[in-house]
Amino acid sequence: MIDTCEFRPITFQDEVFPPSLMGISILEPVLDIEEEELGEWLWRLPICKGVTKRAPAERCARCAMQTVDLMLEMRQAVLEGIADRLAEFGFDPESTYREWIHSLLRIAMLSRREEDDCVWWSPAHEMDRYAGEAGRMKLEEILERLEQDYPRER
Repeated sequence: MIDTCEFRPITFQDEVFPPSLMGISILEPVLDIEEEELGEWLWRLPICKGVTKRAPAERCARCAMQTVDLMLEMRQAVLEGIADRLAEFGFDPESTYREWIHSLLRIAMLSRREEDDCVWWSPAHEMDRYAGEAGRMKLEEILERLEQDYPRER
């Protein structure tokens, strides 16, 4: 059974994607991604539990399609990576691979429709450290301070 606290659906541009997408950051080491922009995007995509994330639409579309291309080129490595890193959490490699390809294609399509930033989030869970409105506000305050201290180039 999949842990719904750890793996939650991600809503990207108002479209809900399966909880398996929370595990997609494993692709960075599995595919040995060295391109910083793509690696950061993959790492950052699932870090949205109880918070709203955003990134330029053109970046989301480009990174989603780059990931699809790499997944298609290195299908077996991705399946093995899912088996090694996510099977213990209840994810089947073949199903997860298909969900990710479909999700990334939809993310690229949704991103191409947007002119500015794309927005995504995942619901908060009562077990979250920053559960509730006060906790969410505290987390957003911390994230804003981090963004000011360590701005990302866009």
